[in-house]
Amino acid sequence: MTIPGRFGRRGFTLVEMVVSIAIFAIISVAIYATVARFMALNADLRQRTDQMSRLNVLFMLLERDMHNYVDRPVRGAYGDALPAFQAYAQAQDQTRLFEMTVATPSYQQLDSATLTRVAWLLRDHAIVRQSWAVLDRAQDSEPREELLLDNVDDVVVEYYVKKGKTYPVRDQWSSGSAPPGIVVTVSLAGGPSYRRIFDFAGG
Repeated sequence: MTIPGRFGRRGFTLVEMVVSIAIFAIISVAIYATVARFMALNADLRQRTDQMSRLNVLFMLLERDMHNYVDRPVRGAYGDALPAFQAYAQAQDQTRLFEMTVATPSYQQLDSATLTRVAWLLRDHAIVRQSWAVLDRAQDSEPREELLLDNVDDVVVEYYVKKGKTYPVRDQWSSGSAPPGIVVTVSLAGGPSYRRIFDFAGG
C-alpha cells in the first residue's frame, strides 16, 4: 500500500512493523542473556579471587605460627597440663585441629615478644584461629577468634616423623613437642583442594 504524501514516499506495512519488532526482541533477548552470563561469570571470578586471597592469608598466618613456635607447655581451663604442641584427631566439622604456643613479636619493641597460645579449628565449614591473652588459662578465659576462610569442606593435617635420615608422613601425632613439619590440605566446598607443607621453627 502506498501512502500518498508530499514526496510520494512509501510507508511501512503492518507485517514489516511486526517483523521489525520481532527481530528487535530477539536481539534484545540475546544481548540480555550475554550480559547476564558475563555478570554471573564476573561475580564467580570475584568470589574465587576473594577466596584465594583469604586462603593465602590463612597459609601466611599458619606459616608465621609455625615459625614463631615456642616449646612452652601451658595449663588448660581446668588446670590440666597441655603440651607446647597439641594435635587432635582428623578434622571434621566442629573439630579442633591443633594448638600451640607461639611468640608474638612486639611492634613497639623489635627485640621483644609475647608468648601466646593459639588454636586452629574447623567449625561450621570455616577455618577459625583462636588466641588467648594468657598462657595458663582459667575457666573464664575467652579466646579472640578470627574467621579466616569459609566454604571449607574438609581439612586434613599430616605430620612429618623423623626416622633416621628420612621423614615419613603420619596422620597422627602424639608427642608433646612439635613435629619437624606438617602437611595441611584444605578442600573447598565444590572446588579444588590446596596442599601446603610447613616447617616448625628448629624442625
